[in-house]
Amino acid sequence: MRRQRRSSSGASSKAAAPIPEAVSLIHSFDSALNPNRPARPSPLASSQIQGMPLDLIERIRNFPLFQSTPDSFLAEVGLHLRPQLHAANDYIVTEGDEAKAMYWLVRGAVAVTSRDGESVHAELKPGAFFGEIGVLMDRPRTATIIARSRCLLVVLTKEDFRKILPRFPEVERAIREEALERLSILEKKNKERYDAAEKTAGMNRRGSKRLRESNSGGLSLGEENDLRILNANKKRKSPSPGIADISSSALANGSVNVRSLLKEMPLFSSLTPDLLHYLGLKLQPRSYPPFTDIIRQDSLGREIYFIVRGEVEVLNENRDSEFRKDSEDQASHGVEVKARLRQGQYFGEIVSLSLTPRRTATVRSVTSVECLMLSGDVLAEFWQKCPDELRQQIELTAKKRLESTTDTDVLMADATDPTPPINQLTIDDKLKVTSRRRKSMPLVTLTESELDNTHQANGDQEAPVLSPSDPDPFLTSDLTMSSSNRVEALWYQQGNRGFLPDNVLVRIFEYLELHHLLRLRAVCAHWSKILTESPTLCRDLDLSVYNRKVTDDALSTIICPFVKDRPFYIDINNCFHITDEGFSTLVKTCGHNIRAWKMKSVWDVTATAILEMAGKATDCAGAVYGCPQLKKLTLSYCKHVTDRSMHHIASHAAPRIEQVDLTRCTTITDQGFQYWGNAQFTKLRKLCLADCTYLTDHAIVCLTNAAKNLQELDLSFCCALSDTATEVLALQCPQLLKLNMSFCGSAVSDPSLRSLSLHLLLLQELSVRGCVRVTGIGVEAVADGCQNLSYLNVSQCKNLQPWLERGGPLRYQNKIQFETVAKKAVFR
Repeated sequence: MRRQRRSSSGASSKAAAPIPEAVSLIHSFDSALNPNRPARPSPLASSQIQGMPLDLIERIRNFPLFQSTPDSFLAEVGLHLRPQLHAANDYIVTEGDEAKAMYWLVRGAVAVTSRDGESVHAELKPGAFFGEIGVLMDRPRTATIIARSRCLLVVLTKEDFRKILPRFPEVERAIREEALERLSILEKKNKERYDAAEKTAGMNRRGSKRLRESNSGGLSLGEENDLRILNANKKRKSPSPGIADISSSALANGSVNVRSLLKEMPLFSSLTPDLLHYLGLKLQPRSYPPFTDIIRQDSLGREIYFIVRGEVEVLNENRDSEFRKDSEDQASHGVEVKARLRQGQYFGEIVSLSLTPRRTATVRSVTSVECLMLSGDVLAEFWQKCPDELRQQIELTAKKRLESTTDTDVLMADATDPTPPINQLTIDDKLKVTSRRRKSMPLVTLTESELDNTHQANGDQEAPVLSPSDPDPFLTSDLTMSSSNRVEALWYQQGNRGFLPDNVLVRIFEYLELHHLLRLRAVCAHWSKILTESPTLCRDLDLSVYNRKVTDDALSTIICPFVKDRPFYIDINNCFHITDEGFSTLVKTCGHNIRAWKMKSVWDVTATAILEMAGKATDCAGAVYGCPQLKKLTLSYCKHVTDRSMHHIASHAAPRIEQVDLTRCTTITDQGFQYWGNAQFTKLRKLCLADCTYLTDHAIVCLTNAAKNLQELDLSFCCALSDTATEVLALQCPQLLKLNMSFCGSAVSDPSLRSLSLHLLLLQELSVRGCVRVTGIGVEAVADGCQNLSYLNVSQCKNLQPWLERGGPLRYQNKIQFETVAKKAVFR
């Protein structure tokens, strides 16, 4: 009995301590998401704060503004957290609204979008946070957050947060100071982005895809997190590594802990919080694309740079190097790579302390790099605020490290790079140029950037430099003086040209790649002359195999002077480092005899440069406008193509154009096709107008008058069309073989299908997917009237269900392939 009473008492005490609402909601959410989960979680997975899961508490503890707060503060925050459930497509935060709470995402996923929800800038996963800047700084929301799936968040309201802070005055001060520092970085980053956009626009680079994507959201994400970007806006096939979306920027999303960054630097590790806050407010964000010089050797400047993301290399430029002589690639010789620096490291502090008058090395970006920079003026003001004892200590530390550095020292070892060697990858380039750096030489270089004491120097010694061997393969040290003289006499009698005639050498050279030809120039002056002047070499210039190495500088200083105007075909596919400058140099030097260009995924070459390229087609008889041999034109998703462009196409390309793709060119209106109505596109066979939602029946009337020989036409999602457009197509374009009118709304009905069956007797493929006005009567009319029809897509035609249930497709199963919807399918 006593045992029973004790058991009853224990049960009642447990019943008296109900599970908090937040924890209960999290458990129920997990159970609904995964029924196999235990009904009650393990006690080891729960914290002491309201019994909340440890993973949730850990995420809150890792919140940048809470990293240095005591556990008592976190416990107080945990008591005020409130759970919040959202269904898919719910609006959690709306741009422009007043900030009333900060959020942590526990389960599910949310999207950062524009105000109208059309442009998705980023997707946040569990562990993400947003809204803190708006709460601390009384700022309106700068972006819209929409639930992508059923999700669970925990919310800390502005009122609760402000009630907690006065109890922890030191924490309140630290949080507000760090928030100000992060906000300062965010605002400066956005200003840098907008200034770059205006500068680029002023250089007539409106067509640059990178610029449009970088401005595609206006996210001054003071409220965003250190999230993982899925880049849901669009998928680029071959994106340039030099460009990152603003939403993926470590500086733009506020994930940088400025205090920790400064404290990691030995020079500033002993600063007081006031001085750290002063420096934090003065930091300037800087972004650099790959292969850009951040500082130059022997230049003036007192700035210090902290690497936030990316990788740089430190170069010692030996201007008197003997390797510069007779070199085909002068840019790579006489330069010693001393170190590679990555996130968390810094450079430039030696000059800032006036220990050397000029920069001691060049620092160049290897990947896209984001830095925080302290300017010389800020540092000068900082030294005035800094106590004399502290300044002396900082200078003493820097001097010791500078004195310990010699020309052969390796100050900073490379961070471990998990990437396998390039020759072990399937994407190995054909360009395998032997580096002048031996394997024994570390990949590390430090200029002004010093190391913590924990970094170890690389002790490997550099292998001796081998002098070039004698060009005569038959001359050995065992020859006597007389035989040596005979060989030399024979050599000079043949003019130092070798034993092969020039025409044989040229035939051999024709089978070699470009980088081999460049290297062979160093063999002798005669070979160099053949390689440089022979008209049969370099006729097919394929630079796509060097796509990661070809830059504007490489084109202007190495490739173009060597190749000249010999190429007939040029392939620069995926050469994403080339801009208008390099492309213009290539066109001016090599474009006179060109018969074909291949330039897929060359993102930064604009319309102006392409127009200049077209003007160099002098071998084409009668070349007056652009490219007279142009037959296929793809302008899909080019939203800057307007009615004026349509007028230009009609005026200069109508007689020869065969295929045109204008998918989602939403700025084209009926006026553009009215220009087409005044011309005759006699050779136009294929036209795609998918997603041109603003086109009406008038555009179709003009189109059919201009292109009566159309064989393939795509009008999917042209929602403004009516039955009139379909009937005009049937009457004016009897040669149609393929017609796609999916989701055209009121443009497709049984009467319009009957019209197609009477006039389009050659039709082979038809798609009316999602056209809700279609019934079995219209489908049978087309199937019976179009004798050549072999494919018919009627999926998602809701009113076709009775005809499908009666077995309508069975009647044509040996003749037509039907795409239909299953009986119990869900229409989306």
